[in-house]
Amino acid sequence: MTKRTILLLLAAFIAMDVLAVATFVLFSRSDRDTPDYVQALRNPDTGSVKLLALVSSEAMQAQGEAKPWAVRGTASLTHKSALQACEEVSRLIHTGGDEAKCFNPRHALFLTSGGTRYEYVICFECEQMRVYRSESRLETVPIPNAPDTLDALLKAAGVEPTPGPRKGKS
Repeated sequence: MTKRTILLLLAAFIAMDVLAVATFVLFSRSDRDTPDYVQALRNPDTGSVKLLALVSSEAMQAQGEAKPWAVRGTASLTHKSALQACEEVSRLIHTGGDEAKCFNPRHALFLTSGGTRYEYVICFECEQMRVYRSESRLETVPIPNAPDTLDALLKAAGVEPTPGPRKGKS
């Protein structure tokens, strides 16, 4: 073997080792660094996903309620629709949006994953989602103004989406 061949083989082995280490780091960090409420959307307990149409209550807000909204309707989702709703909420989280202050939610997705309850309460008007785990608020996440998929899932389940203003729409 020539010196050049030995150097090329050595470089190839080093490159493979670097690639293996990088792959390990990338995949081992992904679940650890991903918030549990995002992981829950990937693996909801069977039959636990509920899509809700909400209406904000000014009276409840004035009283300082922690969750100042009422349920207008709850959609019983098929397995396929439940997965689609989870995928859409996950997409909203990863797309982001601009934060504002109103928070008049008209959509919510409730589910359990591994026995833990998660609530994703969505205001498309101010482009925010509040995420709760077992009744404790975890985070407020900016989202895009994109209610169409969730509205369609509600309608398909026989629940009329709550009308109201959307940011950038009248």
